[in-house]
Amino acid sequence: MVETTGWNYNSFPIPPTPPIHGPEIVSADWCEECAKGLATNALNYVKRIDDESVRQQALDLIRFLYTQAENCCKLSGLDPVKYNWKSCLAPLNAKRWHWKKKWELYGVPPHPSD
Repeated sequence: MVETTGWNYNSFPIPPTPPIHGPEIVSADWCEECAKGLATNALNYVKRIDDESVRQQALDLIRFLYTQAENCCKLSGLDPVKYNWKSCLAPLNAKRWHWKKKWELYGVPPHPSD
């Protein structure tokens, strides 16, 4: 028997991640606050994971995505064209959205492999 890992997207579809709305150029501080808000919201879903090792992996993933977004936000303050703040937040936002919808639609907690 083949054991599958991860989420079965064919049986349980997740709606696409909506775009990030807002002005085209924002301050680096504002971008960092948005990243902090997204990470905090994602952590609400991580808390629902029962397995401690899986929860730790999910926390590590959110920390990584948050640090990546935070560093990109700092660069966006120097060059907002090359480092667009919406692009900085996109990976963290996509992960948060996926975990949020997976929980809301199917009652399934997040998994780092999602």
